Amino acid sequence: MGFSSYVYGYIAEANQNPSGADVPFEEQVLALQKYNEMVIDSLPAQDDWPPLSRRMIGLAPSGEPMIAYWGRPIHFAAGLKEIDLDIGKWLDKFENLLRRLYWDRVQLHIEFGLSPARSMTWEIKRGYVHVFKGGPPAPVESTLQTSMEPEELEYRWPTHPRGRS
Repeated sequence: MGFSSYVYGYIAEANQNPSGADVPFEEQVLALQKYNEMVIDSLPAQDDWPPLSRRMIGLAPSGEPMIAYWGRPIHFAAGLKEIDLDIGKWLDKFENLLRRLYWDRVQLHIEFGLSPARSMTWEIKRGYVHVFKGGPPAPVESTLQTSMEPEELEYRWPTHPRGRS
């Protein structure tokens, strides 16, 4: 039978433009949003275990400032069977997606089936400004805050640099 685990949260889409850029602010924001949509659309409709698929993700249409003021929330959620032991593999997939998107902040909640819920927050280093040039984002430095103790992080996500001894 098994037990249910939930992963859910949002990715705060980047919405910054340095003053004096060659492209007007509104045009750059729309182009960045279209690019992020393309990345999300490139995810598989169904994925191998543990899944990170297109159907887990939703976002407001481009150009909807009433519901996406200063960047759209890209929300995601899934109810998964017994993700507890495979959360590190899922987090690897999730961070790979983040490397392909333009974002400022990410909030992730994990409700494990057999242990307490945990939260993780990624934030782009303060002072960084995204410049969209029509392709993948340049690597950016971000911080990760988590409610996991270092030993738990190492156990659950051994491939993450903070999870390695």
